[in-house]
Amino acid sequence: MLYKSRNKIDLFSFLMIFVAAGLSLTLAYQVHLFYGKSEQPVVGEFFAWPEVAR
Repeated sequence: MLYKSRNKIDLFSFLMIFVAAGLSLTLAYQVHLFYGKSEQPVVGEFFAWPEVAR
């Protein structure tokens, strides 16, 4: 009997696709920050030192 091999993606290929997509999104975000608006990124909005009354 001849068995047809199923075209199943292996774990390593899935990992490589996932890593490539993550790197692409990170690079796109960094380019957007560099060439985009001159405002600070979202992190700057959430991190602020508390105002202390003296």
